[in-house]
Amino acid sequence: MKIDKTRLEEIKEEIKELAQEAIDLIPWEDAEYDRAKGYWYSSIVMALDADHEFLGGGGHTMQDTIDASEQDDS
Repeated sequence: MKIDKTRLEEIKEEIKELAQEAIDLIPWEDAEYDRAKGYWYSSIVMALDADHEFLGGGGHTMQDTIDASEQDDS
C-alpha cells in the first residue's frame, strides 16, 4: 500500500494545531502550564518534526516518515 503523503502532512499539521490549542487553554501563570508544556506538549510536538522550541527531538518523527516515503517514490 502506498503512503498518502499529502494526507499524512495534513494530519501532522492538524495535530500541531490541536496541541497548540490545548496548551493555550491552560493559563500560563498556572503551575500546571509548565508541567503540561514540559511533558505531554513537548512530547507531541517533538514527535512530529524538528520545527519546535525544545532541545532535542524525536528519534524518528512523522516528518521523517513522510520524507522516507518521498525517497521510495523516486
